[in-house]
Amino acid sequence: MALTTYTAGEVLTATSLNDNFAFAASGGLALVTAETAFTTAASVSLATNTFTSTYRNYRVVFQLSAASAILTITSRLRAAGTDSSTAQYQQMSTGLSQTAAASNRAEAAATSWTIQPVFTSGYYGLVLDVLNPVAATVTQIQGQLTADDAATYVGRSVNGMYTAATSYDSMSFIASTGTITGTYTVYGYSK
Repeated sequence: MALTTYTAGEVLTATSLNDNFAFAASGGLALVTAETAFTTAASVSLATNTFTSTYRNYRVVFQLSAASAILTITSRLRAAGTDSSTAQYQQMSTGLSQTAAASNRAEAAATSWTIQPVFTSGYYGLVLDVLNPVAATVTQIQGQLTADDAATYVGRSVNGMYTAATSYDSMSFIASTGTITGTYTVYGYSK
């Protein structure tokens, strides 16, 4: 089915309108978890079975508005309500501050992904694609982050792999100390 386009003066029929809605619904991003707020949490875990075989790839939008202390955010994949902390997390992230200072992160065989080295308060926005979390294969993350890193503004790519061939249904975002406040939303990429 193709999307129908119209020019001025043409008649839009109910059938054509329904076909266009069906076409639009068949592709793109589908809402999996509506925006969910959390307040003064030490860690935030997506619900069990957020990642299912319905979608192969997912997008997580994770935003912070406050932190109780200077902290680091890390992330882990989860299965059946339990974080995986095996040393299979690889990270290759590059970035730049507004003063042109490098803001890079590389880790091999770590027990989590370090999503941001330091967060104090202010701005933190992460858009993260999670690729193949349910398939028993390597899971990849790719995304973009902007943050207020101790009064220095940082923009960074976020890239990583979890190299164990395991199926996961969720993930966690963990504060290294103190608590965090913010929101998250999850979308699935239509097949």
